[in-house]
Amino acid sequence: LGIAKENKDDLWLTALTFATASFGTGFNRALLFLENEDHTQLVGKTGIGTNDPEKARRDWEYDANRDYQFNDFFAELKQKKNIFTDLHFLTRKIEFQPTHANSIINQVFRGGHRKIVEEDRIEEWLPKEITGIIPLAECAVLPILSGNRTIGIVIVDNKHNVTPLSEKKLDQLQTLLNYTGLVWE
Repeated sequence: LGIAKENKDDLWLTALTFATASFGTGFNRALLFLENEDHTQLVGKTGIGTNDPEKARRDWEYDANRDYQFNDFFAELKQKKNIFTDLHFLTRKIEFQPTHANSIINQVFRGGHRKIVEEDRIEEWLPKEITGIIPLAECAVLPILSGNRTIGIVIVDNKHNVTPLSEKKLDQLQTLLNYTGLVWE
């Protein structure tokens, strides 16, 4: 709540850092999309990670060598010393309507429950606005809820280390996103 009072964008950066950091749920990459003011489109707000597997490995090694923990992230956040990754800038270029009937995003957005998208179904079930910019591996699409309304989604994958998506870690991330959505509203 304190983070949100100082800067709403930092609230989302904190949630996505939890999604990707070793001190959090440890997914390789995370993308955040929130509703626009008219509730007609989802707009890319930020992302963490990279499309480059070598850069990802170097970043992970760097964080492991310096024993990067939440307190370190929080200190960087307060000092405005956070370094944005490739996906931050790529995600901010993406906008799309979540209403296509067969879209997994529409199902998540309307139903309020996360969905897993197998890699061979990504092109079919996710919007080209995303897949044309960010090649995804098997991924999870999680709703961001505020009360009984979905206000956005987060997409996570393990593109670089190709580990299976853990239901336990997805549950932990969903709990954080639910809380973050309430704070946001």
